[in-house]
Amino acid sequence: MPEGSPARIYISGYGLPEINRAALIDEADRLTAYGYNITNADLPPDLPGKADRLRWSLQMLLSSDLVVQLPGWEINTSARLESSIASSLRMPIVPADFVTDGDVLGKLALARQRAKSRQSAKPTKRH
Repeated sequence: MPEGSPARIYISGYGLPEINRAALIDEADRLTAYGYNITNADLPPDLPGKADRLRWSLQMLLSSDLVVQLPGWEINTSARLESSIASSLRMPIVPADFVTDGDVLGKLALARQRAKSRQSAKPTKRH
């Protein structure tokens, strides 16, 4: 991601467009207000089948910097696949409520730094 560019976020876990589309739109609006670009906010209307929607979704996922998961994402087959792919690619994956401002990548970096510090501060066992 170029320096100073807003993070590109993929929102995962909303299910079929006709079921939870409102949850995706609400989350996209919330994240856009923080200055993020949402890669999958506009599902093309001409995708008739699930396989076509999944292909499009995976393209959007691969063009993103991080994945934001909506509550209940784990019950959605496609969202589990997206999570697996993102994890394999070492993309950051966070729950929607983790994003509370315009610096989620900085917040992730700080959390990782703190975790490393805690690991290095643990006493080692001697046998």
